[in-house]
Amino acid sequence: MDTLPELPKKLDKREARVTPKVLKYFKENYPNSVALEIKATKTNTISKSALKEHQCKALIAVQSMSGLSYKIPDNSRIRLPFDAFQLKGTQSFVVACFLKERICLAIDPKDWEGANSGSDCIFSFPLK
Repeated sequence: MDTLPELPKKLDKREARVTPKVLKYFKENYPNSVALEIKATKTNTISKSALKEHQCKALIAVQSMSGLSYKIPDNSRIRLPFDAFQLKGTQSFVVACFLKERICLAIDPKDWEGANSGSDCIFSFPLK
């Protein structure tokens, strides 16, 4: 079973604002379960190092048949939907969002080398 490090206490405000829009897109347009790591920028590039090693490993792990199990940390301040999850054989993407261009690219984590708005991707979609 793969384990992940603790989540950071501070959220990236750009990503926090764009995440609901990305999730809405996937809910309405993507037919399967999916694991996402969302990266957002006001510039025209996202560096390779923006995707942390543990994030890349987790995104790749969920694609495998051994998968990834994760225990959601208990937090008495919020109501959690459940205690843990197991994902295996699941598609995953790094979603690179370019706020000026209002476009997002879904990139396979195995292919992640950083991104710009013209990077190769599995598919792209407008940021609404």
